[in-house]
Amino acid sequence: MLDVEPYAYLSDVLARIITRSDTDPIDGLLPYNWVDTNAGQIVFEMSNIATAA
Repeated sequence: MLDVEPYAYLSDVLARIITRSDTDPIDGLLPYNWVDTNAGQIVFEMSNIATAA
């Protein structure tokens, strides 16, 4: 509905929750405000492990 990939969103938000301070605003973690900061990075896929072995 918001054109957000659920796996990317949850991965990023859970990592940010761990590293954020108590004074950081939570608004950036909500799905309608979220910006994928890892969009340019190469995605690690489990299928690469099977083909490498």
